[in-house]
Parts: sequence; C-alpha cells; structure tokens
Amino acid sequence: MKKFLIRCSSLSSIMPDPASYPREEMSAEELEALKTTSAKRTPEQVQMLADVMDRTLSEGAKEHMHKMVKRYLIGYAAPELGGKEVRKGVLQEGVAIGLLSAVTGELYDKNIIRFENEFLSGEPDLIADDHGNDTKCPWSWEQFPLTSDIARKYAIAAGYEWQNRGYMLLTGLPRWGTSYCMVDTPSELIPPWESGDAHDLHGVPVEARVTTTWFDRDEAIERKIERKCRAAQSYAEDLIQRAMKEKGCSSMRTKQPQQTTGDSEETERQRIQQQAQQEQAEIAQAQQAGALAAPVAEDLAGLVQDKAAEGVAGIDAQVAIAAAQTSAAADDSQTMTLGQLNTRMEGMGLGKISAATLEHHGIPFTKERAAVQITSANARRLMLLLSMGYRKLADELQAVAA
Repeated sequence: MKKFLIRCSSLSSIMPDPASYPREEMSAEELEALKTTSAKRTPEQVQMLADVMDRTLSEGAKEHMHKMVKRYLIGYAAPELGGKEVRKGVLQEGVAIGLLSAVTGELYDKNIIRFENEFLSGEPDLIADDHGNDTKCPWSWEQFPLTSDIARKYAIAAGYEWQNRGYMLLTGLPRWGTSYCMVDTPSELIPPWESGDAHDLHGVPVEARVTTTWFDRDEAIERKIERKCRAAQSYAEDLIQRAMKEKGCSSMRTKQPQQTTGDSEETERQRIQQQAQQEQAEIAQAQQAGALAAPVAEDLAGLVQDKAAEGVAGIDAQVAIAAAQTSAAADDSQTMTLGQLNTRMEGMGLGKISAATLEHHGIPFTKERAAVQITSANARRLMLLLSMGYRKLADELQAVAA
C-alpha cells in the first residue's frame, strides 16, 4: 500500500500532545521515569518522556486521522466549511496575490507544485528565493489584524503556524509568512442584513491593507513534526487494515471524488468575465476623472483582459489605480538615463533594452547630449509592460511543452 502522507493543513490537528501518558504503551524504563518526581528526573528521563509524547497522538488527532482515512477509502472530497468566508478566499486569491505583490514589490506567482517527502505533503501558495508566503483574505475589516503581532496571534490560533512550518520543512526555506490581505468582498456573498461598511476599501491606502507575520525555521520543531507525522501514518495504516478486515472487503472506494462539472466551469468563466468588465469600467472612470494617464489606463485594461482570456481572475483595479497614482505623484518629476536603467536591469539579471524598445511600447523619452532620458514613472510603466509580455510568453511556452 502506498504510504499515507500527512498534509501540512493537518498538522495543527495532529501536533497537540495527549492529555495524559499512554501507560499501557510505555516500556518499563519509561514508566519508571514517569514515577520519578519531576524535580528528581535526569535529563535522559526528561527526554525519554518527551519522546513518548511526541510519538503519541491525542484523541483529537486520532479523530482527525479517522476522517482523513474515510476520505481516502471512500473517495469523497472534504466538505466545504466556513461558507461565505471560505468562498471569498477562493474567489479573491488572485487579487490578494496581486495586492501583496504591489505592496512588497515581490513579483509573486501562484505555486502549483505539490511537495512531498516520506511522511508529509503540501502545496504552498507562494514561493520566493529565500522565503514562502501564504495569503489569507479576511471576510471584513472586523477580521483584519492591524499589526504583525496581532496577525501572529491570529495565525497561531488558526493553525497556520504549523502549516507554514510544514512548508519550510518540505522546501528548505528559512522563513514563511502569513499575509492577511484585505481585498474586495464580492457583493453576491454579502448577506442583505450585513452592512457593507465593514467591507469598504475606499480611501484606504494600499499598503495599509496588508499585514504579514513571519515564522522562522526551527529544526527542533521539525523533528517533532516528523515524529507526530510518522505516528499519524502508523495510526492511519493500522486503521485501514482493521477496517478492511472488519468489513470483509478489499476496497471501500466505490466512486472517485466529485469532479467539477461543465456547468460550474462555465459559471466560473462568466464570473471572471464579469469581474474583468467591472475592473475595466473602474479603470475607465479613473482615466475620465484625470486620475490615470491614457497610456497607463490602456496598459491596465489590457492586463485585465489578458487575464480574463486566460481564465483567471484579473487584477484588483483599485490596487492598480492607487499604485499608478502613487507612482505618478512621486516620480513624474524624476528622470533617469537609459544607461542608468540598464545598469539596474543588468544587476537583476534582466539584460539591456534600447531606445527601440521604448518606441515599440510607446514610452515617451527625450534625448539630452545623446543620452536617452526617461521619467521614473514611465520606467515603471515599461517594467509593467515587459513583465506582462514575459508572463504571457512563459505561459505560451509552457502550453507548447505540455
């Protein structure tokens, strides 16, 4: 039988120690250590009893594994819990990733790779060179943590710390963040009796809508994770064998987990297209009001349409408009030479561009003493256009390879 792997999302359920020592499963030496008063125990005895707890599952952990085994044997998907709150997180995940990227300057992309070892399995949200990050979408401002220390309390209470530590163990990355991203709540999810004020983002700076807490890798904690996971594996595999023997059958899997139907896929496509139209309308209104220059508005509208054509949720229009306004206000009077821009690009391994590149993308520039001058705002606009092009080319190459 294939090894039963523990998911990172299950760690918060299996990591708590049991309420008491499993005396019937302990050796004579371990029982002797338990009889010794705490003050008189040797360091070896203390470690021995800690190991007993590490290899023992709590009753809550056993019930959690019972549910995991049933899903595995019968083949049904986990029931969706949390209702509208969970639905918002699913629908707005792409928007949250875009918001986090805009605030941090890190170009995050949704990870689709599942990592596994002998006892653990997980598919984290976002992976960078030296860290990972998982986004969470609070239902309203009521659930949004204002500071990182409060976010840490929220993350620990929700079990996200253990999940993050599982991801660090699997990827080898030294730190992992949980980022609470306050994004728009789809109007169809808000009950008629609930005030929309608690969901209103108008006038709130983009950078004020993200709070991140970080967890550092700890090898001692990872050793405990491994012991608990292996204990959970043993329990699950034993439970499978006992169930098969008691039921007198070799398999209980009569069906596969329900797949997404064509109707629901079409509904999702329609939702994405409607969201794209709403975002484009917001961008057009910002342009008409003079808040966005026409070239920038065209770039953003094009990005929204490209994303919709790919079948994924587009950008958060309010985030993009606010970022463009901030960039324009701060950088419109600042200029740099093309040589200075190329130096920064080469330093990041991006190569060089020429004046022909600027002309191709319709980026305004001037020449002073043979040096090509470009405003910082237009340089950022160029980077946006190039990143869009690189992303589209990467997707096309991936499709060809597949």
